[in-house]
Parts: sequence; structure tokens; C-alpha cells
Amino acid sequence: MPQLDVSTFAPQLVWLAITFVVLYLLMAKLGLPRVSAILDARRKRQDDDLARAAEMKAEAEAALAAYQTTPRRRQRSGSALSGLPLRRRNGSGSSPRRLPSRQRQQNARLGQ
Repeated sequence: MPQLDVSTFAPQLVWLAITFVVLYLLMAKLGLPRVSAILDARRKRQDDDLARAAEMKAEAEAALAAYQTTPRRRQRSGSALSGLPLRRRNGSGSSPRRLPSRQRQQNARLGQ
């Protein structure tokens, strides 16, 4: 086997050193700066995303606080989000909506 021949050890060591130096220089000048730039861009994007998430959280908390301070009547009706005044379902606003027969019977029994 030529690899184990003692007479070829010196040239093999020289080529090993040359190859190591060439690969080291390629990695130091080309490979690692590209990787470093990618890592910096990723870190910057993460920081930007975290800052944006913090802003959105603050906005959500402010919206929640504003929603919780609206009058209870509007909260129950759901019209606080739309800002529209409450009105009856039948659209006229003057006569009450007709109840189903079962509810009318229960109301009659209770004297309402």
C-alpha cells in the first residue's frame, strides 16, 4: 500500500499542509463572512419581530382596556364594537317582538 510506505510520508505531509492552508483561507475569506452575515440578518429580524410583537401586545391591551370601560348595556348587546345605538329586532322600535307560544304561556302563568 503506497499510503503506508515510509518513503512517501514527507510528500504526503507537505500536501496535507498545503491543502489545509488553502481550505483554511477559503473558509476564512469566503465561507465564514457569509455565514456571519446570515446570522446577523437573522438576529436583526428576530429583534424586529420581538419589537413589533411588543407593540401589538400594547395595542391589544389598550383595546381591551377601552372595551372594558364601555357601559355594561352596550357590552351585553355587542353594539359597543359597532358604535350603533340599540334597537328592537322587528325594526319598528314601537311594538315588542312576538314571543314563541311556550314563552307566552309561561308569562301568562306568572302573571306578566
